[in-house]
Amino acid sequence: ASMDSVAQALQVLEPYVRPRVQTFDHTVQAYFEIAYAELLYRDNRFDEALARAVEARDEVDRDGRTDLGVAARLLESSCRRALGDPARAAGSLGLALDSLEVARTDFGDVEWREAYGQHVRGNVMEGCRVMLQYPPDAPRDERVRRFYDTLQRFKSRTLVERIRDPRGENAAPTGDALTHAITLEQLQGDVLRPGELLLDLFVGPEQTYLFAVSSDSCRMVSLPGGRSRLARQVFLYADLVSAPDRATRDAYPPARMTSLQQALGLSLLGPMADLI
Repeated sequence: ASMDSVAQALQVLEPYVRPRVQTFDHTVQAYFEIAYAELLYRDNRFDEALARAVEARDEVDRDGRTDLGVAARLLESSCRRALGDPARAAGSLGLALDSLEVARTDFGDVEWREAYGQHVRGNVMEGCRVMLQYPPDAPRDERVRRFYDTLQRFKSRTLVERIRDPRGENAAPTGDALTHAITLEQLQGDVLRPGELLLDLFVGPEQTYLFAVSSDSCRMVSLPGGRSRLARQVFLYADLVSAPDRATRDAYPPARMTSLQQALGLSLLGPMADLI
């Protein structure tokens, strides 16, 4: 969303958060406070967002709201990173990821766990960006490795549960889904053979990360996220490919579709072209 729409959203929500709110509805108040803090973050008002995130974190912890505690800690981590404090940002992120497992268990049903995972995915990816900065004395390749491993653990959790419990009959999530997620080291040492290349994509609202992994290398590039023009082009292309009506197919013959495919491929895979 544009900065204008963020400013408008802040104006709409302001009467419902501290200090202007007159009557607290404890059922939804924490949602309002965290949503307002997230808007402040998107408006680059990091100090204000951090203060509100920490206040909300302490409040939801007292109320036992683990899911909201995850959201508050992820936002706290992102604010601290933006304010130049990667060490404390990494600490907040670690606590958020630990709490995330508890929060998912609290939802019980697999469908609700998946919905919750989708809901927090963007915030998890944003929070994990601190791993590309911290620890500062670690080699860049090591920080990219840790970043990939953390994103992969989050991404693969639902897939592992679906494989082991395809009908969603277990109320609790698979206990070792997180700890046994495959790592970059395992991919390179045990899975990929010389000459093979894995392209792994992690899509967030603001940024997308594309990894090209071979048996002896890993390259990461940043691409526009799910709110970008590139994302809209991808969705439009998918709609054109799957369009059932003859008029659309006639308007986009193979030659025209080839041109679209080439442009989209260059936008997505251009930085990896020499590896493919």
